Amino acid sequence: MFFMKPSPCLNTHATHLLFPADVIRMRVITLLMLLLMPVLMAAACGKKGPPLPPLREDLPAVADVDVRVEGDVLTLSWPLEPYRSASRVRPAGFRVYRAAQEHGDIACPECPPWFQMAADISFDAIADARPSAVYTQKLETGYQYRFRVIPYMDDGAEDGPSDIITIDR
Repeated sequence: MFFMKPSPCLNTHATHLLFPADVIRMRVITLLMLLLMPVLMAAACGKKGPPLPPLREDLPAVADVDVRVEGDVLTLSWPLEPYRSASRVRPAGFRVYRAAQEHGDIACPECPPWFQMAADISFDAIADARPSAVYTQKLETGYQYRFRVIPYMDDGAEDGPSDIITIDR
């Protein structure tokens, strides 16, 4: 037995023949879509789980940076006690970042400085007896320097930057 379905074309005498297997196939597809729709909707709008704890403890920010300029030599030092505590995660080291601009080139004083890494101080390279880490650099006259010290972990992730230290020469 054949089912006749009128064609949407302009020719009203043209028809498409639908065999019983085609009708069954269309009904099976429609039934599957109706059954799968609630499953897909339930999976898509589920309740979110609780927040995950951090994968590691954050390092404390570098604080109490001592700044000394003697002649044309800058010395930055900061205490290591917060990083040597047994209850804290120990950093792999500290990165010192520097931004230097000539006084005449400061076109946008409100813009954030463009820092470049000036030094990478490994925590293991600092003697255990030393109470602080030290960074020194020779400064040139006619520049505004900005520094920032950031501790980093073994995987390279940085935490807790220091305040920006600005020096005019």
